[in-house]
Amino acid sequence: MHDAPAVAVLIRGLSDLRWGKEAAGALLDIWLADHSPSKKPNFSRSTDYSHHLIRRAERVTQRPVTSDFAEAIFAVAMDFGVASKSGAEQKHALVLVGVGLALPHGAKRPEIYLLLSLPQPTPCKHRLLVNAARAGEVIPSAILMEGVQALLSEAQEQRWRLDENRGELMGWIDLFPFSDGPERVHDAIFMLSDQHRSPYALRRLLE
Repeated sequence: MHDAPAVAVLIRGLSDLRWGKEAAGALLDIWLADHSPSKKPNFSRSTDYSHHLIRRAERVTQRPVTSDFAEAIFAVAMDFGVASKSGAEQKHALVLVGVGLALPHGAKRPEIYLLLSLPQPTPCKHRLLVNAARAGEVIPSAILMEGVQALLSEAQEQRWRLDENRGELMGWIDLFPFSDGPERVHDAIFMLSDQHRSPYALRRLLE
């Protein structure tokens, strides 16, 4: 329900480490209900990047619009996303911005890059990277290489992390076309086993 008291409660809750993520998600749901009421949910396992080029061009030619909800989310995230805060608070900042980027958020590239530089495990930054790419942002290829390397290292003992149905591996590989070094996807693919380098395994990337 989009009414002032509900929104006020959710915005106050953004800074709560226990349920701030849910508060941000509720604000996103409210915005979508107001602006895209007929939009059907996407049940595909792969992420839809089909609007990247359009939104990327818009960021070059015009000032992107923002929203009150996104500004509230970023305000809390930037307060938590500094070196003096605890690891839990820094991770909370990454989670919040991962949601905030799904909203109209204006020009926030400096804030995005600042949060990506936080000394937190690369997997914690994946959703932020995904929604930044969907919003037309250009993301650092170096952090994508770190993500692939970290996943492959952890998968030596947790082989299920590379299972196709989980989508973790392709979730990193698919981001390279939207980075500042898309050709580095070749370096990432070179690190994979023959099984994961097959055309069938890479069909999402090829599409």
